[in-house]
Amino acid sequence: MYIYFLQMKNAQGQDYLPNTHIGFNKTHHFVLGGDYQINATLHFKAEVYYQSLFNIPAGNKDLHIHPLNQGGLL
Repeated sequence: MYIYFLQMKNAQGQDYLPNTHIGFNKTHHFVLGGDYQINATLHFKAEVYYQSLFNIPAGNKDLHIHPLNQGGLL
């Protein structure tokens, strides 16, 4: 809850709540993989992974706290 009600200061020095309008965190995951059998006992496997995150709450830069680093809080 402290992330949702995080207070920050704008350029004019006024307090505001940047995270109250954000809903659920959202993400897109893309994976491309391949599997090549070299011989009867040897395989070569490779994967490329891309993740795009959005609707992520703002963190506190002064305290170096970001919601994604808070474990199970999100």
